[in-house]
Amino acid sequence: KPAARLEALTLLSGSQMLGLGLAAPLGHFLAARFGGAPFAFGAYAAVCVAAAALAWGLRGPLARLPQLPMNAVALSLPAVGRVLRSRAWMPVLMMGLSACTFAGLSTFQSLYARPLRLTPDTFFLTFTITTVALRFSVASLIGKLPLRPLALCLFGVTLAGIALLAVNPGSVWLYVGATVLFATGYGLTYSTLNAMVVNIAGESDLSMPVASQVFTLGYFAGAFGFPYVAGRLIAAHGIDVVLGAMMA
Repeated sequence: KPAARLEALTLLSGSQMLGLGLAAPLGHFLAARFGGAPFAFGAYAAVCVAAAALAWGLRGPLARLPQLPMNAVALSLPAVGRVLRSRAWMPVLMMGLSACTFAGLSTFQSLYARPLRLTPDTFFLTFTITTVALRFSVASLIGKLPLRPLALCLFGVTLAGIALLAVNPGSVWLYVGATVLFATGYGLTYSTLNAMVVNIAGESDLSMPVASQVFTLGYFAGAFGFPYVAGRLIAAHGIDVVLGAMMA
């Protein structure tokens, strides 16, 4: 059911954000204590092997679970076209734009924080704690809320967080507060929009796995595409212009 689907997607995205948010401070810790960046990269490689082993071990148990009938699972150009011609294109685009804000803040956090004499790891730790706590605590409740008003509120809170970062003169408490707002808004956006896409696919007789994969591609387009754009803007105009672009 859609509510159970949203709960599962919220828990899944909480686990995802736990890894994304802890990557930078954990890497700094490992590099400082155990022999520099090569050790940190080696540790992350070991984590990748462990994750691959877990995924391989799950293949059997997952195959034995009851499955919904799916008319398509693999991506293809016609299947992608059907998804993007439906109403699902809107939350896909919204997720791509939302991912731009996360990618911009996470990639260039050092350039933002250090001139203000703030510690970038404060952003990552605050963001991770807030996002993971929210996703795991409200996962069972979020499915009971109307998705469109919820998405609108989340984008508003995300905007408020970035705006506070833009006007922060260097206050640690304002830095933490702005990060909490951003993490609250952005942190629940992924699962909300993902559920919206999958629900639209179900209502439109489209493949839900394909729709979910198209949604993920939209996320990665924003997450990996925006840092290039933001880097060019920073080189030409500085970090404040990038904050303005993310608010826009």
